[in-house]
Order: sequence, then structure tokens, then C-alpha cells
Amino acid sequence: MRIIRRVGAVAAAALVSIGVASSPVWAAAPANDELAGATPIAVGDHVTADSTEATTTQGDADLNKACGLPATNASVWYTFTPTADTGFGVDTTSSSYAAGFMIFEGTPGVNTEIGCGFGQEGGLAAHAGKTYTVVVVDLDGDQVNGGTLELDLTNLGPLPKMTVTLDPRASVDKSGVVSLTGTYSCSLASRVGFDIQLSETVGRFTVNGFASVTDDNPCDGSTIRFTIPVSSYDGKFAGGKASALVSTDACGDSACDNTYSKQTIQLAKGR
Repeated sequence: MRIIRRVGAVAAAALVSIGVASSPVWAAAPANDELAGATPIAVGDHVTADSTEATTTQGDADLNKACGLPATNASVWYTFTPTADTGFGVDTTSSSYAAGFMIFEGTPGVNTEIGCGFGQEGGLAAHAGKTYTVVVVDLDGDQVNGGTLELDLTNLGPLPKMTVTLDPRASVDKSGVVSLTGTYSCSLASRVGFDIQLSETVGRFTVNGFASVTDDNPCDGSTIRFTIPVSSYDGKFAGGKASALVSTDACGDSACDNTYSKQTIQLAKGR
């Protein structure tokens, strides 16, 4: 584990006894007081930092609308970009103040937040090559600002995996029910499932259907074939091209992972 120490400068006004008083020297905010100056760290790092001179902005409050932390004082920013898919957690319990946090995937915003809270949170998924942002804040609305931050970005190990592949052709019976076929496989997971949203344009209308599968069998990487009937809830499927959106959910001991994929399926009328 790398130990990263970030101690902000704290300066005090002083008088120098040379016949005249020197000008006050004010303490500076830390370099990562704003998102633009976020400090790069890595999964597995421990960070010690002084946040007593950190500030807050309306932008911090706007990001907090999805989470609802009691305050966003003394915000300091960190980013990390993993080189491999991994589960991770955030822990600020050793800090000298009530430190809360918000975690974002990609550009920070209310729609990109993947976790928030105070103390610690685990079971989060990070994917190779994607940048994640952690902002740590002081939750107290008192006059004491920040303090000594102790931040652990814990490594929870490899993510569980699940892949689903639909066959490019499927049949539709006279009642408009589609029989989707395909394969799936999984590893490092104790619980998996996947959903399929099927849509087809029939005349002037869009026909939609939904199917869901869960599996508690051991995930050992084996390839399993499946057949799923999909009925429309707002019409009848017919022959032609349909769009299938597949979302997977795989959970292991350390974290859960979700994936999304889209495929085009040729529907053929059957008996």
C-alpha cells in the first residue's frame, strides 16, 4: 500500500521586530480545493491531508442534491483511473472530523454519482480506463472547518463478470410471442441475473416486451444456453428487425457489477 501525505500550508500573521510590523500572511487553500486541481490517487492508497483551509462552493451544494449530505464544507477533490476492473471502497473514519464523501464516474454530476455517505462505503465497481472522482467534505455546519483527513481507497479485488450473447435470429409465433435464444457465462459471482428489453417497430407503432432471468448456480465460467419467451405489453411482435437491450447484474463477495449491451435481432414468423 502506498502512503500519500498531503499536508496543506498553514501560515499565521506575525510581527517581525525590526522596527515595523510585517504584512499578514494568510493561509492558502489546498491545491485540490477545486475539481480542476483534484489530486490523482490509486486504488489501495491511504491519504493524509490537512483540509482546514479548504473552501466550498455552490457547485458542491448542487452535486449534493442527489445525496443529501447535511453540509459540504471544506471540500477536497481526488481522482483515480484504474488499470484493471476492480471493486473498491472509500473509508474516512480515521479523520479528525466528520468527513463525508461523494463518488462520481466520469464528469461529476447528479446523474453520474455512484456512491455517497459518511464513514465508509464498499462494494463499488470501477472499470479499467475510466476516471472516478471522490470529493470529501466536512459534514458539520459549525465554525470549525475541516481538519486532518484520513482517506482510504480500499481495494476489494477483481469484479464478478457476466456476459450474455443473443442469437441474431429469433422466431415469433402467431400470438406475437418471441422466443429469444442465446448463451451466458459468469465468474466470481454468487448471484447473477439479466434483463432484456425488446422493441420492434410494427407499422406506426413501437411494440415493447421485457424478460428477466436470475441464476443462483455456481459461476465457473461455463457457457449456458437459454431460451426466453418475450411477450409484448403494448401490442404484438411481428416479423422484422427488433432491438434488444441487455442489462446484466453480477454480485460477488466484494462488489456487484452491471453491464449494458445492445443487439439487433431478426424476428421471423413461425407457427
